[in-house]
Order: sequence, then C-alpha cells, then structure tokens
Amino acid sequence: MKHQTPLARSPREYFHQEYGDSPNFMTPELIRHGSKGRFVYELSQGEGFKHEPIYGVTVLLVNDDDQPERMREISQCCHSRREADQLINSLGDLHP
Repeated sequence: MKHQTPLARSPREYFHQEYGDSPNFMTPELIRHGSKGRFVYELSQGEGFKHEPIYGVTVLLVNDDDQPERMREISQCCHSRREADQLINSLGDLHP
C-alpha cells in the first residue's frame, strides 16, 4: 500500500484559494468538502432547468508544491446524490 502524505491544509482552504468565496452558479448550496488522497472535492446542490435536484462535484488535485489544480476532466454535474457519491468514492481509485 502506497503511503499518502497528509494534506497541509483543509479541503475548504484549498477551495477558497482557488475559487474565493464564489459559490458554484449551478449548484450553489454547499453540502460538504472532503478529500481522497491528493484529491480534494466539493459536493454542492442546486436545481436544474426543470427544477429537478442536481449535484455538483468539483475536484482539485493538490500538487507536490501544495498548490491546488482544477480537475475539469473529473468534475461534473450529477443528476442524483447517489451518482455524486459514486464519483467521489471513485477518486480513491485514481492515481495522480
């Protein structure tokens, strides 16, 4: 098993550095921040165009210099909480 270096800051601090206080415009209601290895994520919720619930999973990778990098290819809008949780859980299987 590979040893993971703990992150120097909280996931919320990395998101604040990268995005400031701006909420996600599609999913502005923050549910939680968390981390899986060197990935930090934000889970948020909002309403779709037909007023259906949608969930945003925004992912950052903390590089070796302790700087967050936006992971646009992983971040996505999900149409159920289960789908969002599955995406978050899959971060542990990715190797940056």
